[in-house]
This record gives sequence, C-alpha cells and structure tokens, in this order.
Amino acid sequence: MLREELEKCKEKHILTSFYSDRDDTDSFSVGYIQGISDKYVLTESISKYGNYDGFDLRLLNRIFSAEWGGLYEKKLEYLYGIKDKPKTAPKLEKDLCAALLKYAKETEAIVIVELFDSGLEDIQGFVEDFSREKVYIKCIDDYGREDGRTVFETENITGLSCDSEKCRTVKLLYMHNNTYN
Repeated sequence: MLREELEKCKEKHILTSFYSDRDDTDSFSVGYIQGISDKYVLTESISKYGNYDGFDLRLLNRIFSAEWGGLYEKKLEYLYGIKDKPKTAPKLEKDLCAALLKYAKETEAIVIVELFDSGLEDIQGFVEDFSREKVYIKCIDDYGREDGRTVFETENITGLSCDSEKCRTVKLLYMHNNTYN
C-alpha cells in the first residue's frame, strides 16, 4: 500500500495525482491530502483547470498509484495558487467520513455518494442527518429538484464528494427552483 508515501505528501502539503480506477488507468484526480485514516483518504480536489473542486473521500486501498512534482501537478499548483479557494474546510477527526458528512451538513453543501465500489454517483443531495451507522440524505436530481429521501449504512460508503463543481451547480439550480417556483 502507498500509505507511507501519501503521508509524506500530506505532511509536506504536496499536490498529488491519485490513480484509483483499475478499469481506466489513464483516469486520475488531483488534490491536496487533508487526512488519511485506515480506510479513507480525504483530499481538497483541484479540477484540470486549476479550480477548487470540493473535497473527496476515497478508499485508501483503491489507490494503486500516486504522482507528484511533475509538470502537470506544477501547472495546477500555480493555477490553484492564483484562484479562489474554499473559505472553510472539514475539521479533521479520526473518522474522516464523519468529518466530511458533518462539514456537508453544517455548510449545507451537496454531496455525491458512491456505495459498494459501484463506480457510480449512487446518491446526490443534502445531508440531513448521520450517525456511525446510518446517513440520511434529501435527494436532489441534476436539475436541482427534490427527489425524495434516502437512508443507507455509513459503512457502505466507498466514495464521497462534497462541494465539487457539479455539487455547487446542482445547489444553484436547487436554490433557483426554490426561489422562483
């Protein structure tokens, strides 16, 4: 496992590229590591254009390769340095999943949840409540419309994205729909 190298990147605040899709080894994400636990890695993500792209929680054991210090990372680091950044970040706790869920609930940010290593955006919406056992989400579709509520077991989370560009777009549509309709 790459935990030791990832810990070094976290300690030195090094922008890192993460490869975690074994079916698409050209695919990767980029960010600053905020926390590492036995199960998860929490990153402040950066888009391919150097923009803030939310916080992502991914399974540590899914990461099969990491890169840093290359031209691509240096380009993004420069661009990110001159652009707007988040004003707040999740307060790190031992349980990184709980920390990100708490942050999402407190900031009323949309989350996208992957369950059971599906590789899909299984659930999208606002965190209404959560515990060590369960998470309750008010589901919001891609057009910003309410789409019911769901509950699932916390232990089944294999990926969690919060405040990404897509999440912020869905939230804007939700706010528009609830202001003008």
